[in-house]
Amino acid sequence: MSAPSSNEVESAPLAHSAQDGRPPQTYAAHVTGVLRRACANADAAHGERAKFRATLVRAVRLGAEFHDLGKLDPANQKILGKPDSRESLPVKHWDAGVAALLRDGEIRDSFAAALVYAHHKGLPNFAAEQNRQTLAFREDEIVPGRPEPTCAFNDARLTKFLERHWQALASEVFPPVPPPCGSNGVPPLFHRLALSCLVDADHTDTAFHRTGVEPPPGLPLLPGKRLAALERYVGRLGTRYAHDTRTALRQRVFEECLQASTSPNLLFCDSPVGSGKTTAIMAHLLRAAEAKTLRRIFVVLPFTNIITQSARVYRCALTLRGEKASKVVGEHHHRAEFPEGQNDRNAPARQYAELWHAPIVVVTAVQFFETLAAADTVSLRKLHQLPGSAIFIDEAHAALPAKLWPQAFRWLLQLTEDWGCHCVLASGSLPEFWRLPQFVETKTPVSLPNLLPAGCRSEAANAETTRVQICAEAEPLSLDALTMALQKLPGPRLLVVNTVQNAAVIAQHLSIAWNRDSVEHVSTAITPEDRETTYDHVKRRLANLKDDEWTLVATSCVEAGVDLDFACGLRERAGLMSLLQLSGRVNRHGRRNRGPVIDFSLAPHALLNKHPAFEHSALVLGELFAEGRVTASECLEAMKRELNRYDLKPFLEQIRIQENGRNFPEVEELFRVISANTVTAVVNPDLIERLQNYESVRFRDLQRGSVQLWLGKERAFELEEFVHLPGVYRWNLGYDKFLGVMKGILTLRGFLDGKASIL
Repeated sequence: MSAPSSNEVESAPLAHSAQDGRPPQTYAAHVTGVLRRACANADAAHGERAKFRATLVRAVRLGAEFHDLGKLDPANQKILGKPDSRESLPVKHWDAGVAALLRDGEIRDSFAAALVYAHHKGLPNFAAEQNRQTLAFREDEIVPGRPEPTCAFNDARLTKFLERHWQALASEVFPPVPPPCGSNGVPPLFHRLALSCLVDADHTDTAFHRTGVEPPPGLPLLPGKRLAALERYVGRLGTRYAHDTRTALRQRVFEECLQASTSPNLLFCDSPVGSGKTTAIMAHLLRAAEAKTLRRIFVVLPFTNIITQSARVYRCALTLRGEKASKVVGEHHHRAEFPEGQNDRNAPARQYAELWHAPIVVVTAVQFFETLAAADTVSLRKLHQLPGSAIFIDEAHAALPAKLWPQAFRWLLQLTEDWGCHCVLASGSLPEFWRLPQFVETKTPVSLPNLLPAGCRSEAANAETTRVQICAEAEPLSLDALTMALQKLPGPRLLVVNTVQNAAVIAQHLSIAWNRDSVEHVSTAITPEDRETTYDHVKRRLANLKDDEWTLVATSCVEAGVDLDFACGLRERAGLMSLLQLSGRVNRHGRRNRGPVIDFSLAPHALLNKHPAFEHSALVLGELFAEGRVTASECLEAMKRELNRYDLKPFLEQIRIQENGRNFPEVEELFRVISANTVTAVVNPDLIERLQNYESVRFRDLQRGSVQLWLGKERAFELEEFVHLPGVYRWNLGYDKFLGVMKGILTLRGFLDGKASIL
C-alpha cells in the first residue's frame, strides 16, 4: 500500500490534536489501535472457562469501534485540528457512539452502548438511566450555537457520522463482530470488567501516540518452572534452619499445600502464624495455575509493609535466570491513582497508575477490593487483568471491615464461578464467616474446603500452646506505668497500639525516658522507603541475640504477616484476632520458653487518642478474657459477638440492593475499605524537586517517597498541591526517619496544647 499524500493526511478526521511536538492522531489510527488492544484484553480476560465470554467479546469489540464516533462531529474536529490546543471538545463525543449502538441493526448492543457512555464518565446508576426512558445513556445538553440537544443532533445526523466512520476505516481489517447472545444473568461485575478492557485500550493507545513507546508485555507466569524454583528455595531454607523447632511443621505445611487438590476453586487455610503460609500457599497456587492454565497470581495483603516483605520473598524464590525480579513480582502499595480529564489535562498522572501487568502481583486489600467495587475509569482500568488468575487473600481476617465481607465474598464467588479464578483465603486467626447466615447471604450454604488435612491442622494448633502465654493487664496504664512495665519484661519487646498518633507519642516518650537507641518506631507516618529501612534495621537487631534491651513501638502494620521474632509482646486492646496476630511475632520460631503476650489499655492522656473502629471488638475481647476463651478456636465466636453489637442489616441490605440494581457510583461510595478518603503527601526532597520541575517520576518512586493523609489534613497543614497532579501535595512540616510526619505534627501549637487529635 502506498503512503497517503499530504492532502489526504490533512483531510483525514482526527482523534487527538497535535501536542508538544507530536503530530495529531487520525481517527482511523486511534480506533484501529483501541480496537486491537481492547479485543486482546477481552480475549485474555474471558478465557475458556469464563461464563460470559461471548457477551464480553461482542460488547468490547463494538464498544471499541464506536467509542469515539462523536469526534467526527464538525465542532469537535475544529478543536482537534488546532495544534497544542487545551480546549475541551464542545460536544460530548461518546453520545454518537451510544446512539449507533442502541439503533436497530447488526451492531445493536446495549452492553456496548453502556461501555461507550461510561468510557470517560465512569459507570452510572443504570436504574436512574433507565428511568430517563428514551434518553437513557444519552446526552441532552444543548451546545452553544446549536438549537437542539446533542442527542437530537446526533440522531438526525447518525447516518452521516457512520458513513464518515466507515469511510475512514475502509482500508482497515477488523475481527468480525460476534453474533448477539443472551444477556440473562449477567452480573454487575461484567460491566466493570468490560469497561476495563475498553478504557485500558483507549488510554494505552493514546499514550502510545503521545510517546511513541509501546508498553512491554508482561512476563508469562510459567507456573511449572516457578514452582520448581520455589521448591529449591524452600529446600535451602529447611537446611539453613534445620535446628529451628518449627522447621518441621513448616515443611509439612508446605508439602500438604503442594499436594492439595486443585479441583475446588475457592478454599481456605487457617494454619497458625509462623507456619510458612507465604511459600506454602504459593506452591499450591502455582500447581493450580499449571492445572487450570491461569495467567497470573494475585497476593492480597492488608498492609503495605507486608507487601514489601512478601515481594522480597517471592522475588528471591520465583525469579528465573535472565529475568528482572521487579518484572516478575509487581508491588501495588497505597492508593495513588488520579482522575483523567476529558481534554487530557491530567494525562501526566496516568503514568502513576499501577496496571497489574506482572505475572505475580502483590497488592493491598484496599486496592484489590476497591477496584472490584469501582465505578471510575482510572480505578477500573486494571481490572481486566484479574479473570483467569489465582488469588491469595493473605491475613484475610484483617483484609476488610466485617460489614464489607458479604459483598466482597459475592465478588470472589463470581470470580471463581464465572471468570475462571482460583482463590485461597488464609489467616492464622481466620473466622469462617461464610458459615454465618446473617453475614453472608447465599441461596445455598457455602462450604469451603480447607487446604490442609485435619492431622496437619491439629499438629499446628498443638504447637501454638507451647509457644506463647497470653494474659491481660487489669488496670489502664499511663505512659509512665507503661514505661515501667516494659522495663520488667524480657527484650527485645514489641509494643503495638491502635493509632499512628499513639505510636509516635509513646515512641517519643520512651526515647526521652531511656535513650534513642532503646526505641524503634514504625507506622504509616513514615514513607514506605523509610519503613523498609527501619524493618531491615529491626531485623538486624533481632538477629543479634546480645542486643535485647530495646522496644519496637508500632501500629497494627506489624502484627500480621511480618517475619519478626520478639521475646515478648504488648497489644493495646483491640480484638481477639489482633491479639492473636501479635502473638505470631513473639517466640515466632519457638527458640525461647513461652513468650509473654500482654493485652492492655491506655489511661487517658491529652496526646493519646482512641480508634473508634476497635470499640466493639475491644469489649468482646474483655468478655472472652473473663470467660477464659482467648484462643484461635474462638475467632468465629468473637466475630459473632462483634456483629451483634452492630446493626449491620440496613447496610448489608443497602449495598446488596445497590449492587444488584447496578448503581455503580453508590456501590463505589459504600464499599470503602478505608472510610475516609486520603491524599498523597510527597515527603522525599528529591521527588518534590523533580515534581516541581515537571520531571517524570516513576509510580513506584512516588509511592515509596510519600505518605497518605486523611482528606482535609492537606488544608489543616496548608500543604501545596502540585499543579499537574491533582490530589498530590508537598509535605511542608518536619519529618525524620524515626517519627515520620508525626515529627512535624507533634510540634504544632494545637497539638502541644492537647487540642488537636488527628491520624
